[in-house]
Amino acid sequence: MYRAALIPLSRFYKFWLAALCGAILGLSVNAAETEYRFIVKKGDTLSSYFSHLGISKQILSNMLAANKRNESLNHLSIGHSLTIGLDKNKHFDSLSYDINRDNSIKINKSGNYFVTKTSQKNKSTSLNSTTITINRSLSYDAKQLNIDPSTVNTIVRAFAWNINFNTDLRKGDKFIVVKDSGKAPVALIYKGHSKNIALFSYKDEFGNVDYYNQHGLSVRPSFLTAPLKFDRISSRFKKSRYHPILKTWKPHRAVDFSAKTGTPVYSTADGIIKHTKKDGALGNVVYIQHGNDHVTVYAHLLKFANGLRKNAKVSKGQTIGYVGSSGRSTGPHLHYELRYKGERKDPLKYNMTEKALLKSVDLALFKRRASSIINSL
Repeated sequence: MYRAALIPLSRFYKFWLAALCGAILGLSVNAAETEYRFIVKKGDTLSSYFSHLGISKQILSNMLAANKRNESLNHLSIGHSLTIGLDKNKHFDSLSYDINRDNSIKINKSGNYFVTKTSQKNKSTSLNSTTITINRSLSYDAKQLNIDPSTVNTIVRAFAWNINFNTDLRKGDKFIVVKDSGKAPVALIYKGHSKNIALFSYKDEFGNVDYYNQHGLSVRPSFLTAPLKFDRISSRFKKSRYHPILKTWKPHRAVDFSAKTGTPVYSTADGIIKHTKKDGALGNVVYIQHGNDHVTVYAHLLKFANGLRKNAKVSKGQTIGYVGSSGRSTGPHLHYELRYKGERKDPLKYNMTEKALLKSVDLALFKRRASSIINSL
């Protein structure tokens, strides 16, 4: 009888002691009897995991509402690790989730309370930096410092949207490569004769590493959804289309925009003029290089904009020519192509319309990390 009476009393004191320690020191409250580890897949939600383990929606709701930091669990990232612990009665006991490669969250349940602890991983990782000073070329000068070609390729790909490596670099310009224990640089900084650019790495939910400025904005620019004000789309991107002039079925890996002769045609993104020429069936055509991987093509132009020349920089929305019917054409329209690594993509479906900004749950941490790197140099 006395023993039975002491058990709930003991649990009562254990609860308040655990809650107090958890709140003040952020310590774990209980050790789960059984743990279930998941790797987040496309379409997975915390609700689906809880349902799979037989945990009520009310527990999930209470846990998310218990602490503002818990709200990050409303958006799970593909490929990240999630662990849910159950006690001996198969009731929810704990949850651990790697928010990103630097930050994790741990939630323990004690009675009707939830204790949240967030931690930053790899806090003590030391950084080292190498400065490449341009004397002859990026590849040559990097080789003199025994910097591997993969790092040089990373530099070129990261800065390709902002720097023309053929014309912009000057003797004395510097590239600072900052690394930790990982393979990819955590930061790349360019100090040039006319501008400075600092980029910082971030690994997305698919495990891909890309680079962002100190505000968390992707270095890859957005593309306009269309390169002109058009009347209608006269021909879409198709694997097979009956050609009105050749009278045969051929692929049409572009979009044709019908518009009046003389309508201004704009560059759909920041870039560098690759070619302006008369090119057979395409007539007067402009090729624009965007970064390292993308090229846009504007064909059947009436004429080119004044001052357009090879290797000249153009801005998104800048006029590059005017609608015409040059080359093999049945009437005034713009033939527009978007190529990625040489492969033609459907411009109406290819997702290049938004400049990526880091998710809010990662943004604050990213900015702190970027500031820390800059301050360490």
